Amino acid sequence: MFDRYIATFLMGSMLAATAHADSILEFQTTEFGGGKPIVGTVQVATSGSNTRLEIISVTSDEAGGMIYHGDKQEMIILDHANGNYIVINQRQIDELTTNVGAAVTRQSPDSAPARPMTINDLGSHGEVIGISCRNFEVIRGGRKVRELCVSKWDDIHGGQATANAIKAVADFFEGMRRAFAAAGGMEVFDRQQELFEHMKELDGYPLLYRDFSPSGSMRRQTILTGARAESIPPERFNPPRGYQPLDMPASGN
Repeated sequence: MFDRYIATFLMGSMLAATAHADSILEFQTTEFGGGKPIVGTVQVATSGSNTRLEIISVTSDEAGGMIYHGDKQEMIILDHANGNYIVINQRQIDELTTNVGAAVTRQSPDSAPARPMTINDLGSHGEVIGISCRNFEVIRGGRKVRELCVSKWDDIHGGQATANAIKAVADFFEGMRRAFAAAGGMEVFDRQQELFEHMKELDGYPLLYRDFSPSGSMRRQTILTGARAESIPPERFNPPRGYQPLDMPASGN
């Protein structure tokens, strides 16, 4: 569940980060490749520097949530099924990277460089909930790995401020990417960092993106489906009452 929805959480937290009032964003995520597609409706609530994601409808038994406190630079991962949560903050990320990074380096001193990507402008436009976006494809190793429909910053509330918010979030999650890579790796962080790079190169925001497998079939899709202003109580950005804290794993074991 964490792997499938963290990218949606990041999209929502970045897009809503500069809203002047509390806001609710909704995304539809679809995961392909495992029989019947897994479809999730994901809700992202934002107030000030706080953001909370909830999976409110999926075609599987998965359910969960995440809370990001921008002022504290910490993420809280909620496990609704078991009534517990894990806090990940910058200090823990630094410790995890330090503790296991050296061991991974000794085991694999030479890592293969990432193959370069080329972004092609497809020369066409789309529209997502009334926001115009331009279509692009990403090519790596001679094959298409991603499609994006990218809006201009000026078409999003906050404009340049949104771009600055993305940089701050990107820096935090780059630390998470390094830490989890050292502890065993999570593809989702690499994928999300690629999306950050696309935003920088294209100077815009992806309202829709699709990832493709080596065979050319679609792996996953995320699209913004709704946005509204709504007053959100502060307690929504805390773990539910009665939930028990768990320690973050110190390694990939």
